[in-house]
This record gives sequence, C-alpha cells and structure tokens, in this order.
Amino acid sequence: MPVLSKPMKGRTSMSLARNIIYYATARGAKLDYLLEAANLNEASMNDPQFELDMETSSRLWHAAVLETRDTLFGLHLGEQSNPAVLGVVGHLFQSCPNLLEGMMNLQRFNDLFGSLVQLKVIESDEMFGLHFFINDTSYQHQMVRRQAKDAWMSGIASIFSKMGAGQPRPARVCISRLITAQTSEYLRVFSGCDVRFDQEEDIIWYTKTTLALPLISSNPDMYAYFMRMANDQLEAISGTRSFARTIQDMLLDHYNQGFPGIDQLADQLHTTTRTMQRKLKAEGFTFSQLIEQAKQEMAFRLMKSRKYNISEVAYMLGFSEPGSFTRSFRKWTGLSPRAYFNSQFRSTAA
Repeated sequence: MPVLSKPMKGRTSMSLARNIIYYATARGAKLDYLLEAANLNEASMNDPQFELDMETSSRLWHAAVLETRDTLFGLHLGEQSNPAVLGVVGHLFQSCPNLLEGMMNLQRFNDLFGSLVQLKVIESDEMFGLHFFINDTSYQHQMVRRQAKDAWMSGIASIFSKMGAGQPRPARVCISRLITAQTSEYLRVFSGCDVRFDQEEDIIWYTKTTLALPLISSNPDMYAYFMRMANDQLEAISGTRSFARTIQDMLLDHYNQGFPGIDQLADQLHTTTRTMQRKLKAEGFTFSQLIEQAKQEMAFRLMKSRKYNISEVAYMLGFSEPGSFTRSFRKWTGLSPRAYFNSQFRSTAA
C-alpha cells in the first residue's frame, strides 16, 4: 500500500463521497451529472484511497442539492447512514464495547474518513458531547458547511440509535446558524431530543449513562483487530508512526507481571514524563487510557492461553481482587470474564 501524504484541510474520503452520490441518485439525481461535478469516473469511484479536495467536494454537495431539489439534503443523507460509510472506523465502531468508546474513536480516527468536518469530544458534569466544526476557518461555502454538518449530526444520531442497546437518543442537540427556516424537519429528525437552534456551536450531547450502554455488535476480538488496522491506516496517512502507538507497543512488549510506569518508559525514550504526556494529549490520548487498553489486550492474551484462571489473570494485571477485574472486563466487552472464556472455548472446540 503506498504511503499517502499528510492530509490536507477539507478532504472528503471516497466512502463519504460515494454515500452522497448513491443517496442523491436514489432521490432522482443523474449519476453522470454528479460524477462530472466531482470530476470522478468509475475507476476513481472504486479506489478507496481516492479523496476529494475541498473545492471538488463543494461542487459535489451543490450538485446533489440541486439535482434532488432538497435544501436539507445533508440532514436526510445522515438520517439513513450506517457505520459502513466510515470504512474501517465504522467496523471499529461496531465492535466497540460501548458508545463512549465509539465516540472517542470517531474523534481519534477523524482523518481516516475526511477532514472537512472535524469531530471533538467535550465533557460536562453529566454528559459527553460531540462537537462538529469546519477545519478550515477560511472556508466560505455556507451552504456546504451546513449540509456537511447536518449530515454528520443526523448520521451520528442515527448510527448511535441503531447500534446502542435500547435505541439511545441524544439528550440535547445544539444547532448553529441555519440556511433555512424549516426547523420542523430538524425537530422530526431529532425527535425526542432537546433541540436548540441559533447556538454558538454544533454539538450533540449524550448523558454519561447512555454512553455507558453496550453496543449490540460489541466484539472484543474484532475490536482489537480493527483498532490495529485503523492505527496502521492513520500512520500511513500521516507518514509517521503515532507516539501513542509506540507507547502502546512498549507497554505490551515490556509486560512482566505488570506494566512499566510512565517514568520508566520516559527514561527508555530519553525524554521527560511531561513531554510524553504532552505528545499523547496532542494525539487525543492519556497514559492511563493506554494502560487500560494494554490491560484489555493482555487480558485477552492471557485468557486465550488457557494457562491461568480468572483470579490469576486479575492479579497478573494488577487488580486488587477478581471483582474489580470482572467489572473492568464487563466495561470492555459487555461480558463477564467467565462468559467470554466459555465463548472462546466453544469457538475453539467447534
């Protein structure tokens, strides 16, 4: 796979572009007209590494709105979205243990599905929010700005509702300046939510209780697999190996009845703990998050080896007692360690 250059502002991935095109044609748009507007052909449509720059993406959005005669095209596009639109990040999301982890990964791997709209997780006392904003402040296409944000906001609400247990809905939806007076359609799409118009920022808020709910399709083995794949793709795009990935590998490589501390790793890297923390923060991580992920990965490895019982695994990972390990394991997978162990035994026996 060729190494891609560092992502430019305003990129749109081919998977998102195809989503716009396929939905628009289903609503009556002419395929040839859309392809011409985006300067695409059959070969580029089938190339997963092909990306649209900001101006080309704008022409596609304009063409889709014009051809479908739908001034709320983005809102309706997002409403029918599913995780597959996000490629490997969508598969990673589906296998997450809960919605909060899924939300964090959307921010973490934002550049894998485009950079026109940026996603940032924010926190209040009782809720987490996903903030949607345009990466390039010089971008003046107001209609496209609104369409792209609407597609993301309604898309996330739709995906979370489909994937989370009990069809969870946002607690609050904050929408900034609109380009239409059709507020009733926003109220329909975000029905059951506290929808607030004319806000400073575009944010979808979920309660922390809601985000702790397990995903219907949670799968710890697939989660680990797609996490590695997403990290590899992100490194290919940036052209460099992420600092967080380096630390994660060091934690696993140096595991010996426990994980090395941040001071020990800093010494090995000939740097300071403060510098390490600053670099991790720039990539959206904390050292405690990486320790948690390393514990999860090592728990799977130790249990699959069949050399240790659950109590032994708990103590080997630094838990004070098996109950604490069980609670953490349920948070990671939605299953108890024993249920996960039994499922692995059945799959191996089969």
